[in-house]
Amino acid sequence: ELRAPRTIFGTAPGGPRRCAVRSWPLARVADVATKAEVTVNDVALAMCAGAMREYLAARGSLPERPLVAMAPVNIRDDEDADAGNIVGGAICTLATHVDDPAERLQAIHTSMRRNVDIIRELPRQVAIHLFGVLCAPLSSDSGLGRRIPPVFNIGISHMRGVNTPLYRNGARLEATYPLPPTLKGQAFNVGLFSSGDTIDFGLVSSERAVPDLECMIGNLETALQELEQAVGL
Repeated sequence: ELRAPRTIFGTAPGGPRRCAVRSWPLARVADVATKAEVTVNDVALAMCAGAMREYLAARGSLPERPLVAMAPVNIRDDEDADAGNIVGGAICTLATHVDDPAERLQAIHTSMRRNVDIIRELPRQVAIHLFGVLCAPLSSDSGLGRRIPPVFNIGISHMRGVNTPLYRNGARLEATYPLPPTLKGQAFNVGLFSSGDTIDFGLVSSERAVPDLECMIGNLETALQELEQAVGL
C-alpha cells in the first residue's frame, strides 16, 4: 500500500514560481540502468528520490514514510500511432526511507513495474479517468485536505524524444527543458526530456515552499554519483 506522507512540498503553490534546469549525459544514466538491470526512467526517478531525500534531511523534514511520485505512463498501442498522447498515471514509491542507493533504485524499479502493469491492464477509459483523478489532489490548506493524506508528493514526467540529435539551419538543439505546472496541493514538480545523447531536467517550485530550488540541481548530481558508486561504476 502506497500512502504519501505530508511534506513541505505539499502546500498550495501560491506566489511566484522558481525554475532550475540542467542536462546530464544520457550515457551516465543508461550505464547505471544497464548495470542495475533497470530502466533509464527508473534511474531518473532514483535521482529525484535521492535529491529530495537529501533536501528534506538537510532541513530536518525527511518523513519516516517514503515519498511517493506520480509518473505519467504511455498507454497507446500499435493502433494509436497517430492519436497523440494517451496517458495514464502510475503511483510509485521513491523509497526515500532506504539509506542504500542501490536498494532504493531496486525498490523504485519494482514499484514502477508493478504499477505500470496495473495501469496497462485497466480498460483504456478507466486508466484515463483515473489519471485525471490522481492529478486533482486536495490542497493540504483546505479543510478536507487537512484530514485526507495526499495521494502523491510529486509529479515526475519523463518525455522521450528521438534518439538522434536534431538540427535547424545547421544549429544543433542542445537541450529541451520541460517546465511542468505545479498542481493544486503540489509546490514542487519535475519534468524530464531525453533526446539524442542527453537527459534534461526541468524543476519548478513555489518560491514560498522551496525558496532554494538550485540546491536540488546539485542534489541530483550527488544522487547520480551515489548510484554510480553503488552499482560499481
